Amino acid sequence: MPRARYTSQPLGSVYRDGEAVVSDLASRLGARREDIEDAINSLAARGYVEVSREGNKRVVRYSKGLFRRLREAAPSSEGRALARRVLLRYAGMGCVVAPAR
Repeated sequence: MPRARYTSQPLGSVYRDGEAVVSDLASRLGARREDIEDAINSLAARGYVEVSREGNKRVVRYSKGLFRRLREAAPSSEGRALARRVLLRYAGMGCVVAPAR
């Protein structure tokens, strides 16, 4: 799978659920744990998620970033709400959600 897919799927999943255990996230997305760990580390380095330890488990929590620059594309509150629903739907289906020029 392309690396972009590994970063958008975990971010969408963590946003939707609020938080996730890394091993559960890997099994839910059908990916190798090492690939999910790399994606989570990349997202954490950019400030999109926060990672903490609870016992021997790594827990990922959404911080920010899934809807960056959405105000430019959808200036009204109704447009932003619709765009959020669309982004979450496609991210949940495993599609890569990325800004276009």
